[in-house]
Amino acid sequence: AGLAEPVAREETSVLPQIEHFAPGQQVFHTVFNKRGVVTDVDERRKRVRVDLNGVSLWAAMKDVRQSGQSAQAAAPRAPQRVSPVKAAIAASDDAPALRLDLRGMRADQAQAEVERFLDKALLSGFSEVEIVHGRGTGALRRQIHDFLRSFPAVARFATAPEDRGGDGMTIVNLR
Repeated sequence: AGLAEPVAREETSVLPQIEHFAPGQQVFHTVFNKRGVVTDVDERRKRVRVDLNGVSLWAAMKDVRQSGQSAQAAAPRAPQRVSPVKAAIAASDDAPALRLDLRGMRADQAQAEVERFLDKALLSGFSEVEIVHGRGTGALRRQIHDFLRSFPAVARFATAPEDRGGDGMTIVNLR
C-alpha cells in the first residue's frame, strides 16, 4: 500500500514531463499567466511552441503547466477576433528574444501595443526585444523610435542588421 500512493501522486502531478506534451494539448503558461494550446514540441531544447489565443511563442517546458484537457476536448467557444499583433519568443542558443509584430497597425494603436509589450518584457526579465514594424513609408518606424526615445527602460535601440530584418525591424536593449 505504501508504494501505490507515490505512483498515484506522480500521475496527478502538475509538473510537466517531456512525454506529456503533445500538439493539441491545452496548457497554462505561468510567465504570461495565460492558457494556450501546444502546437509543437522540441524535446532536445526542452521547450514547446504554444498558441496563446493567436500569439504563438516558444516556451521553456518549466514555464508551462498542463491544464488537463486536449484542445479537441475543450468546450467549443464562440470565434474570437485574433489581434494582428503577433509576439513570439524566438529561442536561440544564446538568449531568447521577444518579438512584437506591428505590421498593418495604425501608429496610435501600435504605440499602445509597444508600451504593453515592453512592460511585459521587463516583468519577464528580457534584456533585448525585437519590434517588427515593416519597411513601408517609414512612418510607423519613426513613430515607434520617437516613443522608444522617451521610454525610461530603453537603454538603446537600432534598426536590425539586414539579415535579421533590416530597417523593417528595430532591436531594443532594455535597462
